[in-house]
Amino acid sequence: MTAAGVGFLGIGSAFWGLLAGAAMTLLHRRRATDRIATPRS
Repeated sequence: MTAAGVGFLGIGSAFWGLLAGAAMTLLHRRRATDRIATPRS
């Protein structure tokens, strides 16, 4: 979620939204891979 017209460090919200989305995607993929690779006891 981003807010139009809001920036941080001179960078617009669209960039921060893309960065947050990419981070969440990587985190989700990493957790999914860990679940597959780790056998349950």
